[in-house]
Amino acid sequence: MPTTSFPTTDIKTDADIALLVKVFEQKAQQHALATPGPVAEQEKQERLMFRYWRSVLLEAKPYLQHPLAPYAFLQIPAGHIGRWIHLFYETLEENFNGSLADIAKARASNLARLLHLPSLPHC
Repeated sequence: MPTTSFPTTDIKTDADIALLVKVFEQKAQQHALATPGPVAEQEKQERLMFRYWRSVLLEAKPYLQHPLAPYAFLQIPAGHIGRWIHLFYETLEENFNGSLADIAKARASNLARLLHLPSLPHC
């Protein structure tokens, strides 16, 4: 009988933040929730998302832009935002376990509220 392994480490490093952003972005594109643009533009947006989550989770250099700025490029129809946030939660749960992963979920839920959408229940 196959066993399911669960991540045992929390988000701790810049590499962890980079993994979170990269895997999430791949999931969003696979589920047609992100409109692929020029590579340079995608890289710019990934850097914005990286800086935002690094600031929030690792208390690094303050992120001085609007919290929704890293996500504006996705141009997701309003009906898909709930799925988008679900994919973000899924990415966290597949790769991390701990207090910073929980903070990331809470912050994603807050972003959903900013977008006037119902938040997902905390897992």
